[in-house]
Amino acid sequence: RPQFERSEWLNLNGVWDFEIDNGVSGKERKMFADYTFNSKINVPFCPESELSGVNNKDFMNAVWYKKVVELPWKASDGRTILNIGACDYTTTVWVNGTQVGFPHIGGYVAFSYDITEEYWEDFAEIVGIEYVKINKDTTISSFKQELRMNEIYYMLNKSLC
Repeated sequence: RPQFERSEWLNLNGVWDFEIDNGVSGKERKMFADYTFNSKINVPFCPESELSGVNNKDFMNAVWYKKVVELPWKASDGRTILNIGACDYTTTVWVNGTQVGFPHIGGYVAFSYDITEEYWEDFAEIVGIEYVKINKDTTISSFKQELRMNEIYYMLNKSLC
């Protein structure tokens, strides 16, 4: 619908670079900087889904996403905001090697970062990591997600939306 069109808006769904980090050592290995990821993922699908292109049903302690984004305009208000619809559970975002804000904690609400200061002219390399600890930490609500399937629970999943 025309009323939903915005001239200064870019949908980041699509193919991203992707890496499973079961050792949760990516930060130490500086995966947020100059690092070549080994896989691709179709966002917004979770890595457990066939539609993601990953189709990994095993538990993943942490996963990394990376996408180089060309920003073909300068926002009219001078600010560039990265909106993430959901990401479960702890998410840290880097843009061009710089951590943006504080890590987001929670998996049920959208969140945003102002990335104006981190992107270069018309280019941004966005790298995000999410740590998934559902069912490993009983203080974290997991609703009906569970590591083992039964009649009322569904498969644990993690995704960037």
